[in-house]
Amino acid sequence: MVRIPILGYVPAGDLREAFEQSGEYMTVPAKLISPYTFALKVSGSSMEPEINDGDYVLVTPGAPWKDGDICVIQLNGEVTVEKIIPTGQGLILQPVNPAFKARLLTPSEAEDSRIIGKVTGLWRRY
Repeated sequence: MVRIPILGYVPAGDLREAFEQSGEYMTVPAKLISPYTFALKVSGSSMEPEINDGDYVLVTPGAPWKDGDICVIQLNGEVTVEKIIPTGQGLILQPVNPAFKARLLTPSEAEDSRIIGKVTGLWRRY
């Protein structure tokens, strides 16, 4: 088991400000992480039922991602956690929950966006 930092929260839904340094840590199995992995508490329901409001996602910066992977993405200083789908028209931020609509980032927005990291694990407290 190893301790990783909880850097704050990430919205699941609309892009919003996030990443408040919390100073908290959580202990997770070492096999779930890389040396750079950190945790974010999810706020919102766009990724339900895969990721619930209040779950912790384990995020690995620089991890290779592919079409359909769940990532934390930043655009204009705001962040969200969604499935990422590249297209010829830009980048789709795809929620899992059908009550939420996908968002298409134009090629310009996609170029200005930054993948903070790939979600490589989930920690749910009961």
